Amino acid sequence: MKKTLIICLCILILINIPPISWFCKIITEDYTYSSYNGVIQYQENLMKGTNFNTYAESFDERIKSDPNIKDKQLYRTFTLKPWRFWEWHEWVIHYKRFMLPYISEEQILENRKKEGLPEKY
Repeated sequence: MKKTLIICLCILILINIPPISWFCKIITEDYTYSSYNGVIQYQENLMKGTNFNTYAESFDERIKSDPNIKDKQLYRTFTLKPWRFWEWHEWVIHYKRFMLPYISEEQILENRKKEGLPEKY
């Protein structure tokens, strides 16, 4: 029993060391964001150096430059997965990403239909 606990703790520590945790993030999660109708979409990509802060700033600039945008909220399109213990540091360090309201693909499509936009985006 103690041996199993020690092994589990070692694994938990190892997968939270930055090079390993970055690899786990690359292979396990896509952090995607969208406007309410899918006209504006972002996807984080560690390999390209894009992150949440980059997109939040870009979204704010786009909203300021286009007064025709009705809903000025950025939404996360990924679901929260608290059982992924290897991502605990993401929840702490990048908490703003997880505080965004969630919008589903179905809701985006419904919003597009209401506005007369094509189904594909």
